[in-house]
Amino acid sequence: MKVGKIKFVRRVHSTPLMQYDVTYWSTSTGRGFTYRGLGTPGCLGSTRSENAEFSSANFVEKNGDYYLHVTCYLSKEVKRYDDKAIGIDLGVKDQVTFSNGVKIQYSVPMSQRLRRLYHFLSRAKPGSRNREKLLLKIGGSSRSRIT
Repeated sequence: MKVGKIKFVRRVHSTPLMQYDVTYWSTSTGRGFTYRGLGTPGCLGSTRSENAEFSSANFVEKNGDYYLHVTCYLSKEVKRYDDKAIGIDLGVKDQVTFSNGVKIQYSVPMSQRLRRLYHFLSRAKPGSRNREKLLLKIGGSSRSRIT
């Protein structure tokens, strides 16, 4: 929140509606909302959950269209897992193979920082103190395979 003198604002693109049942409330059908002072506009894409707890809402204007963004909390569903065990094989040909036949190939890209450190390492003189520092930053030691 900004502190200081109130300044002129040409347009207001969003208005927070903080209290459910005071500034906005759901319609009797449960498929829309009524806004205090605005009535009940058409509502697309809303679904009502019986166990939803409404927290706050934000009335937003984008490109001449008006939207209501409602934050609500739902009870967490309990996940049920099968009691079956599964085997995992980390191999060379297929990176991950599960006992149910699923094979997964993945790649982990090298970070920009690590690429830059390898670049500086390639330009450092062998046996120098800076090369040893770079090796420590990379994660190896001065006796690692990179010499």
